[in-house]
Amino acid sequence: MGAIPPLQGKLVAGDAGRFSDLDARAVTGDQLTPHHMPQAAAKFTTREEGGALALPHEEHVLTRTYGARGRAVARAEAGLPFRQV
Repeated sequence: MGAIPPLQGKLVAGDAGRFSDLDARAVTGDQLTPHHMPQAAAKFTTREEGGALALPHEEHVLTRTYGARGRAVARAEAGLPFRQV
């Protein structure tokens, strides 16, 4: 079984995949943001290879790891296994 090819075309809310694949499809001004899951600061993968979900910007700012909140979450979850994070 081979790797799943990335989606093509314009980024749509709910698209999931590697952060770099989603980011490459983002269009300036579309108000969509690839959101790392788990956050890139957890360093389970590289920023580019990490899993992400495309969210509308107004939903992205509500996530527990958005902006400065992400630093606090990274400190609190340091050393926890991937599945727990």
